[in-house]
Amino acid sequence: MDMRQAYSSFTQSYQSADVRMVTALTNPACGQIRHFHILLLDGASLRDLGSVIDPLKTANQLSGRSLYTWSLVSATGQPVKSAEGVQMPVDHPMSPTRKSDCIVVCSGDTGFQAAEAEILSWLRRHDSKGGLIAAASTGAYTLLRAGILRDHEFTVHYAAHAAVEEQYPDHPPSDRMYQKSGRILTSAGGAGILEMMLLLILEDKGSDAANKVSRACLHVYDPEATQSLQNTYRPKPRNAVLARIIDRMLGSIEDPESISNLIKAEPISLRQVERLFNEHFQTSPGKYYKSLRLERARSLLNSTNMTVLEIAVATGFSGTTSFRKAYRDKYSGPLPR
Repeated sequence: MDMRQAYSSFTQSYQSADVRMVTALTNPACGQIRHFHILLLDGASLRDLGSVIDPLKTANQLSGRSLYTWSLVSATGQPVKSAEGVQMPVDHPMSPTRKSDCIVVCSGDTGFQAAEAEILSWLRRHDSKGGLIAAASTGAYTLLRAGILRDHEFTVHYAAHAAVEEQYPDHPPSDRMYQKSGRILTSAGGAGILEMMLLLILEDKGSDAANKVSRACLHVYDPEATQSLQNTYRPKPRNAVLARIIDRMLGSIEDPESISNLIKAEPISLRQVERLFNEHFQTSPGKYYKSLRLERARSLLNSTNMTVLEIAVATGFSGTTSFRKAYRDKYSGPLPR
């Protein structure tokens, strides 16, 4: 089965619930039905989309009635290219929402910065009504651009962390898998999306419904859990001294400090620190620090429109020449632009 056949099968399984919505709304036993406008941006993944829809579909199946309905939308109603490379048809373009509706913004590792002004305005209009808004993976970046997260805590996929920290330095993301702040829910991808949707079901229909959906999805749901994302791509060492030193390194990417300054609050010598880094990472503290800066630079190159000079400065290099050389040495090739 090729990717297009797989997507066709996927969309048949998670077809738009518009038709079922009409029937459900005429049935007094159904109570209020919440409709989800699932906004797809280029680069959104099928996996993330499934994590949004599957809990809603399961809740309907377990209840025997339509508790939730949904439709896939894009800015213009045109198909959206997924992270897997297939075109994802949508049900219709963005349309007026009701206060009881929920908008879910789905975007992936790439393309998350490309939301048009019309999308931002649509999100602001729904927010002004007091409606629910959720974001999956890097979707919170679009909410930031729309000004919706101004007074809210949020989380976002680590692929967007560098862009957020550089462009919104006064509004850093949390390190949680999912985050609720008032009417705004955000998730960092993977299991965090499922957790976010289960939290919505919990608040809509109660803990019994959320637990049943969780079990049906083969997921252990704990709404009180704090699932840290910190250093997702570079796990934090168990050694407390190393962990603190690395935190200081991460906090001083733009203005690198000497290793002596980074460790002066620790009750060990420079030689002991060097031994620890060699034992855990097979490298020196200085090389590890430089690697962190280059990883941040690579993320900025892939997720922002910053110039090479701006990225060099933002990651502590004196200019583009030293930056290009360090990047080439680490990644065995020239800058991707």
